[in-house]
Amino acid sequence: MNTNAQRYAGRVVLITGGGSGLGRTTALRVASEGAAVAVLDINEAGGQEVVDAIRAAGGSAEFGRVDVGNSASVREAVGAAHRHFGRIDVAVNGAGVTGQRAEIPDVREDDWNRVVAINLNGVFFGMQAQLPIMAAQGGGSIINIASILGVVGRANASAYVATKHAVVGLTKAAAMEWGTRNVRVNAVAPSYIPTPMTEPRIDADTWAALSAQHAFKHCGTPEDVAAMIAFLGSDDARFASGRRRVHRGLTHAAGRAWLHARGPTRTAWRRCTRHAQVRCDIATRVRAVAGRRPAGSRPPHPTAARHRPPHPA
Repeated sequence: MNTNAQRYAGRVVLITGGGSGLGRTTALRVASEGAAVAVLDINEAGGQEVVDAIRAAGGSAEFGRVDVGNSASVREAVGAAHRHFGRIDVAVNGAGVTGQRAEIPDVREDDWNRVVAINLNGVFFGMQAQLPIMAAQGGGSIINIASILGVVGRANASAYVATKHAVVGLTKAAAMEWGTRNVRVNAVAPSYIPTPMTEPRIDADTWAALSAQHAFKHCGTPEDVAAMIAFLGSDDARFASGRRRVHRGLTHAAGRAWLHARGPTRTAWRRCTRHAQVRCDIATRVRAVAGRRPAGSRPPHPTAARHRPPHPA
């Protein structure tokens, strides 16, 4: 139940990738809180369906077609939304693709370029168009959609991992540049969330195993992520900028161990969890099975003490 019905009253939210997945859910969420929504997507049917749903609930929304990998298309779409609504208070850069599953030498150049164009260039082009508008009107908030794989690595997903890490860095750079002009820039890094992009790529057993590693014993939902995005775009987060919000219910050690586990290592992970080992102990056991150096066995760097600040008196 939404208890923030008027939090976005009188505000305009622009969302790229708003026709499906997290973008769609976010559009419906902020509209329920009173926002007028500019839904931008390359998928005209999906984007228009979201607009129709918002209008049917009594809200205000417009659709605009955009190819986020094309800077001219982004400038035109953002400009058209600005001309229509008169302002853009919040922008969510959420268009994204997963890319080819392959080891680095086998990644096709065209697939690499496609993932970079949509996941990274799309965020960059979006902010190029959004930042001056927000600064000119006195401020605003931008939320870029990264991923848990913008925090850790994963085999056979090099393009996706690289672009999501880059989105986090780009977010921090933009926050430093534009903070004095009252524009906040943050990133949300969701864990594995069931969406039209992820569901076809993850089988039922893997979803169950991922759910088991969460403190709540289930994966998050698009609505959970949309709530975080709505918070970051609102005045409730007015002192938050340059932050990367990891949205997951896993403990840190558990999440990292699962993401790095493969084959017999993942089997060992499941065996350990069935015996309810402490999370950090599980991570150590999994690394040992994988042939990696056990946690805590690495000797300290010889210059570590030299650079360690003195303990406060």
